[in-house]
Amino acid sequence: MSIDAPVVESVRVARRIGPNSEVLFDLVAEVTQRVVKKQKSKRVEIYGGSTVLIDPTGQVRYIIRKRLLNPDRELELEAFLGDAKGLRFWEPVEGVLRPLRGAFKLIHRGKMAKSILECTTDQES
Repeated sequence: MSIDAPVVESVRVARRIGPNSEVLFDLVAEVTQRVVKKQKSKRVEIYGGSTVLIDPTGQVRYIIRKRLLNPDRELELEAFLGDAKGLRFWEPVEGVLRPLRGAFKLIHRGKMAKSILECTTDQES
């Protein structure tokens, strides 16, 4: 298993109203990290990371994270990769399964939703 160093993908300003109705500016930082891990007999590229909210004084207010090494997530991934429907969202690149580029965006735009539903319906029949 090899874990890459964290990467700060973006830092931007967020405006909010404080408890005394004052306008406050927080920072929102997006941090990602990648691991290549053996999942059964396959090497798989997995992404995780966090979104960090930092208040005007520099204190971390909130962290939303998706851990790389979460046992529940590993079991879900194993089941997903063991299914033909799940495996089609991955592509082999130099012996490592990588998430298909843009698959998440396509699913949420509805372009793949119909074909996913068709696969699900076919299996249930």
